[in-house]
Amino acid sequence: MKKKICIALIALFCGTGYYGCTDKFEEINTNPHKSYDTDFKYVFPGTVLKTMRLIGELNYTHLLNNSRMVTILFNVGSVEDTSDAFYNQAYRDILRDLHAVEVDYEGKDGYQNRLAMAKTWEAYVFYILVSLYGPIPMSDALLDLTENKSSFKYDSEAQVYTRILELLKEAGDLYQPNSQYSSTDCLKPDFVFNLTQSDIRKWQRFTNTLRLNVAMHAQSLLPELAQEHAAAVFSDESLLISSNGDNVAPRYGNDISINDVSYYYNRFLKAIDANGTWGKTTFPIMSEYFALYLFSYKDPRIETYFTQSNEGSPASISAFQFTDTITSIHRCERSGTYKCNDYAEHQDDHLNDYRRDSVLVDYSVPYVPVKEVLNLPDNWEIALKPGSTSVRYDDPLNTSDDNNLSRVKRRDYLETNAVVVLYNYADACFLKAEAKIKFGLGSKSAEKYYKEGVEAAFEYCGIKTQAAAYLAQPGIAWNTDGQGYYDRMGFYSADIHGAGGDENHLEQIYKQRTFGCFFNGLEAWNLERRTRAFRWPPIFMSNMSVEGMVSPDYSFGRERLNYPLVEMTRNGDEYYRAIQLLQAASPNGNPAARWGDNTVTALAFTKVDPEIAVAESKYGGYRQIVYHAAYFSHYWGTTYEELLAKALAMTGETSDSRALTKAFNYKYGQRLSTYYWQEPPMPEPEE
Repeated sequence: MKKKICIALIALFCGTGYYGCTDKFEEINTNPHKSYDTDFKYVFPGTVLKTMRLIGELNYTHLLNNSRMVTILFNVGSVEDTSDAFYNQAYRDILRDLHAVEVDYEGKDGYQNRLAMAKTWEAYVFYILVSLYGPIPMSDALLDLTENKSSFKYDSEAQVYTRILELLKEAGDLYQPNSQYSSTDCLKPDFVFNLTQSDIRKWQRFTNTLRLNVAMHAQSLLPELAQEHAAAVFSDESLLISSNGDNVAPRYGNDISINDVSYYYNRFLKAIDANGTWGKTTFPIMSEYFALYLFSYKDPRIETYFTQSNEGSPASISAFQFTDTITSIHRCERSGTYKCNDYAEHQDDHLNDYRRDSVLVDYSVPYVPVKEVLNLPDNWEIALKPGSTSVRYDDPLNTSDDNNLSRVKRRDYLETNAVVVLYNYADACFLKAEAKIKFGLGSKSAEKYYKEGVEAAFEYCGIKTQAAAYLAQPGIAWNTDGQGYYDRMGFYSADIHGAGGDENHLEQIYKQRTFGCFFNGLEAWNLERRTRAFRWPPIFMSNMSVEGMVSPDYSFGRERLNYPLVEMTRNGDEYYRAIQLLQAASPNGNPAARWGDNTVTALAFTKVDPEIAVAESKYGGYRQIVYHAAYFSHYWGTTYEELLAKALAMTGETSDSRALTKAFNYKYGQRLSTYYWQEPPMPEPEE
């Protein structure tokens, strides 16, 4: 199969004359005499690969940071970006090719399945665009190839979502899995599902799941239409993604010579492999806010998402150290490490069996997130430690070496042959759970769909046997609340409000869907904007420079991307009309900032972020920061005895000191105080 893929890609990239090799937007619009060969086996793989690269670039430059699951430090903050490349890639390099296929295949017998695939992929690309920008050209964008046209009308969000849903209905009605043409009316090989030949049932499930996702995504904007389309796909639940074998997850190739490798390899892994070092600012790293949920609910998926601290680093690199307070038996020595200032008294009263020490120790922890920004707002300061006039609290995420941080695992997510998961079985389960609550659809209860979603996500990670223990926890178990850790500045806690009515059950569904679609920045960002389930805190940074921000000290992140600047001159009248459509439909518009084309204007499908209204009272003005990483505290236990027992079990060492050092780089700091762990016996009264 890999040989067939390579042959197809070589043909695609080496200029075979197929329409899929044509990437000149202007030439397509101005040459009415040019003929286009829309051979599906060449055109469609090209659109898939280009879409994968588009998603990769969007993920890296915008979506992962917006999702708050992963932090890429070089691009933190609501930076203005005119995003010309995304627009050009989508319209010129992908949608034009797909439209050519549709024009050629529409109404022809024996091409129904391929036409349905093209319509589905077109709908998906338009879904990406409208959820990024808001109003976009759609009805007027994919004109007949013989037409010469220079301006393109923008459609409103409502119009675009309506047409996307129509496209998906059309595609769903076209599929003929048992057609006499089934052996030719397909892809060979199928790049989307990594098969030697298309399984049309899998394509039907992709189309219907995408249709359900778009319906739920646009429900606040088009409630009746959303319910109508959701109900239509529930008429046959077997035609929604039904197992991890149905996951829509195209995979890059491994052949660097024809450049079929992942966007991430070309963007930064190539340089890392060449010089042997990685860059903290350019590599995707575990976000502190996402880590709060993973830590709070002992989520074993952390092992499949991120590397451990110092994983793969040279032995010379110092391990991350966290300073903590634990208790131990009282070590009463005249001098040395455990010198006791009350040594003589303690020897005389023979009560050391009743004494314990509170001690300061250092140890490493397996997973370490990165600080989202490296500097605090100018009018904030780090508080002084109690009793000190000069020593301030240490930031627990300050590291001695970049290798201390937990990075996204290269395998699957970033490697040359990385997988790009568009939709998985867990997505389908959580969509069904939401539709059950919102529209009463489906053959099972919302709770059942929810549990199946968690199990599907664990199965995808290869740890399905651990799902039951995870599901038994408060906040994870259906209709329960969970109390999570606070971030190190004390602003945000990873609580899950699941007990009570539908709104709380939906919070569980939305959060679990986000946990299960890791590294899918588009769906995570879309889900949060339309639900505000996480209510993420703002990004804190001094001297924010984006127009329309609530404060120069913090930003709630992007709500959308800016249109390409070239649209002002190339398509000026429609560009300004698009801004009017954007601002008119926005639930939280800002027509003043950057003449209305700004990143702080919420799109029509979204819910207003409730944190904005209370931002100044929570974050504005002078603040003293008392750092405390509760999620690291007592990681290995609260007593020296607990730490030692775990170290001996982890290492198999017989020496206490070797076990502690080998297991988690344990270092004794100092005794803070000595106390009685229970009331000592009273002395006998004198006669």
